Amino acid sequence: MKIVIDDSLVDIDESLLVRNSFKARPLICDYLRQRETQLQVDVYCGSIDTQHDCLLNTDVVIGIEIIEHLYPETIENVPYNIFGFMKPKVALFTTPNSECNVLFNMTEKFRHDDHKFEWTREQFEDWAYNICTRFPDYKVAFYGIGPGPDGTEHLGCCSQMALFVRCDFYDLTSNGCGDTTAEGFSYNSNQLDLPQVMKIQSESVLTEHVIINKESASEKSTTDDINRSISDEVEEMIVDMATTHIDMESYRLVTTCIYPKNMDDRSQEQKIFDEACFHLSRYMNLNDDHYDADNDIIKVPVKRIFELVYKFTSDINEFRYVMRKNNYTIDEDDVFLIKPMDTESDEEDDMPANCVDALPRQVASSDEDWD
Repeated sequence: MKIVIDDSLVDIDESLLVRNSFKARPLICDYLRQRETQLQVDVYCGSIDTQHDCLLNTDVVIGIEIIEHLYPETIENVPYNIFGFMKPKVALFTTPNSECNVLFNMTEKFRHDDHKFEWTREQFEDWAYNICTRFPDYKVAFYGIGPGPDGTEHLGCCSQMALFVRCDFYDLTSNGCGDTTAEGFSYNSNQLDLPQVMKIQSESVLTEHVIINKESASEKSTTDDINRSISDEVEEMIVDMATTHIDMESYRLVTTCIYPKNMDDRSQEQKIFDEACFHLSRYMNLNDDHYDADNDIIKVPVKRIFELVYKFTSDINEFRYVMRKNNYTIDEDDVFLIKPMDTESDEEDDMPANCVDALPRQVASSDEDWD
């Protein structure tokens, strides 16, 4: 199966993109350790609210601290472009939490002079729930990012995130993952159990889980009240649009960067075998840990080497088959039995095929190649 990752970066300021497009190019390390999958980075000049064919077939949309920079007429169109036209599997948006502004001794109304607004947690949740109402194929979860000092927990975190997951993708990834109503999480028509989908485990970044269980929030409001239309302030920014147009001239490709890819034409069996031999050679050099002096043999558990070749196979039976096919002995305890190599012995021809001497190695250059 051919895997291609196409990363499209979009911004409306073309001059800014041109000046910084070099940042999308591969680094030296990308050439030294080349990728096993193809990666292409396309940098476009365009608007987040405008539909274009280049946005189709996008799996993930990431909008980091962007919506607060949008004018009302732009933010009106954003949900229709992303959730109605692009329809990604996952979309996440972050925006400042205005409740924390009291901690910054600000002299201006907003944290940045280009911000058009800054939302409280409730306003941000209203915006997100409204999207799920308009586009019922999506569920949403909320997280706080960047906790404040002790004693300011009531203000929430410095920034906030809404993560939307398309229902069919959520159902696919959560199938068989266990209880979707684990402690600390809620699940209903609009909300999702995020760890079942994204497996995010980063307490330093995502620190505050603030999904509201609508069914149990009677102390704040009734279920009907929570499902009310969004607040007047947010309603002014989000209006129903009967249709949106596709502007094929609005997106311009600024640059394309194709990252180097390792062209590995080895067979699957050869990849498994070569990787296993590499790790076995490392273990064989640790004779004190794996050497059985009584039987003059090196013992390495099969499972230990198998765990190191995971990127080539997840089937331990396939792994055993490949190693036995290449004359490695595996005993009834699922352990490799390898005869140590005697570097001082002249009887190398009598050594078993499964000894360390059978491992792949570089062919040494002849002395004539040197000056």
